[in-house]
Amino acid sequence: RIFNDLFAKRNEIYSKILKFLAEKPATLSEIYKVLEVQPSGACLNYMNDLIQAGFVTRNHLWSIKTGSTSNLSYFRLSDNYIRFYLKMIFPNKKQISESLFQKRSITTLPNWSSIMGLQFENLVLNNFLSLCNKLNIPLEEVQQSGPFFQKKTKVQQGCQIDLMIQTYYNCIYICEIKFSKNHIPSSTIEEVKEKVKRLTIPKGYSIKPVLIHVNGVSPKIKEDRFFAHVIDFSELFKS
Repeated sequence: RIFNDLFAKRNEIYSKILKFLAEKPATLSEIYKVLEVQPSGACLNYMNDLIQAGFVTRNHLWSIKTGSTSNLSYFRLSDNYIRFYLKMIFPNKKQISESLFQKRSITTLPNWSSIMGLQFENLVLNNFLSLCNKLNIPLEEVQQSGPFFQKKTKVQQGCQIDLMIQTYYNCIYICEIKFSKNHIPSSTIEEVKEKVKRLTIPKGYSIKPVLIHVNGVSPKIKEDRFFAHVIDFSELFKS
């Protein structure tokens, strides 16, 4: 019904795209394959429609060395309700209509934690200005920002950063966004260290790891002092 109301005759196409993006971000080439179509301007128009509707965001990669924007980009599902509907409501419509969830928590459903992780990541990305304020980064100093993917090649390893902020003053903030119903474990330190190790960074750049969380962190994370900033998401909304 959501897609019928918004997109009329093309609702099946948009639905297929959004269901695919609900799983992971994707390049335009990957979306062509899912739709089983040849590269065309029509497909790009579909993506632009979804962007204008507020369902999808397009994130361009960039060169850390030059700061210039790359032609390579990823599309990600940025509307949390659409993901929640596609992943949690739609597969369980029959049970919901029969009131079978009255005595069962939706948190018991498979993949609940991973879905909430993606939802939490979206919340952080959608509050980028508040995050910069918390990190004391003047917006005029931001050269590039967004989720960052480094492709694996013969000379470099693959790497994925939840959010990277590069400033004009050769400072790179590597933000790890973690959701958990429990405290974030200290093993997160080694996970981020490995990402930093894999990332190809030119000489002369300073790296500031940042951990953004909800529901607290292991005491060892703060004791270790690896992260330049450990931010509780709720702090973004405190004056």
